[in-house]
Amino acid sequence: MRVVYRQRTVEPDEGKEKDMIYEMELNIVPIGKGRPRFGQGHAYTPHRTALYEREIRRSYKGDKFIGAVKIELDFGLQTPRSASKAMKAKMLAGEVYPEKKPDTDNLIKAVLDALNGVAYEDDKQIVLIIARKQYSEEPFVRVKIDNM
Repeated sequence: MRVVYRQRTVEPDEGKEKDMIYEMELNIVPIGKGRPRFGQGHAYTPHRTALYEREIRRSYKGDKFIGAVKIELDFGLQTPRSASKAMKAKMLAGEVYPEKKPDTDNLIKAVLDALNGVAYEDDKQIVLIIARKQYSEEPFVRVKIDNM
């Protein structure tokens, strides 16, 4: 897995907090948040989801954001092997959208849960989310976090 990340800090104006932007791209297959499982009197996160969230959490190398944040998420889903060359070209050009599982809201939830307490103290700080699910030749998850 290749992880690309960068953090840019903008010097604060007088009386303002510093402005940070953090970006990372992980070459992993996007996985939606799995439904909680129940056993022996308690709920737990499915193993596959837990491993995915752990990988995202481990990959984050930035500082913790303070205050309101905006998060932009891009999920690259690999084109199906069964698709014709013409269809794959349309998929990669953005003319055909991945209207299939995993659901976008579950993709978002898995990333936000993984970064909770690591990139920001609590997900209540998130005031804007922009997310996109698209086809790509190789799967990826791209995250951009910015102060508001």
